[in-house]
Amino acid sequence: MAKKKVRTCGCVFRAVFRSCLERYHSIAASDRSGGVRFTGISASRPNEEYVADFILVARRALRGERPELMRVFDLHMLGSHDWKICTRKIGISRGNFFHDVYSVQEVVGEAFKTTVPYRHAGQVPAGRHHGEH
Repeated sequence: MAKKKVRTCGCVFRAVFRSCLERYHSIAASDRSGGVRFTGISASRPNEEYVADFILVARRALRGERPELMRVFDLHMLGSHDWKICTRKIGISRGNFFHDVYSVQEVVGEAFKTTVPYRHAGQVPAGRHHGEH
């Protein structure tokens, strides 16, 4: 009997994306760096690293997709513009805009869910990158 491949529902990826986006905006709105964290011989800036990772992972995930998705990500998700401004600047209908919002959330949310932080042997456990202890 062949194993049935289970596909994760898009709503899960959208929820992951919204959670990550909420943290991104809370860091951006706080207008503070979060300080430097020293771990042994290295130093890190967790808030700045999170913001940079958020944007980098999203751009990599959207690289092979339609160009409108990157514009929706930049204007709506990062720039916090409403749908009226976005549809005018991108040149798409309201319906296509919201379809693209869901597409961005699913594509980038899946990338966030499946991304494993890079670590050298002996560094901080992987969970700590995401604020877990």
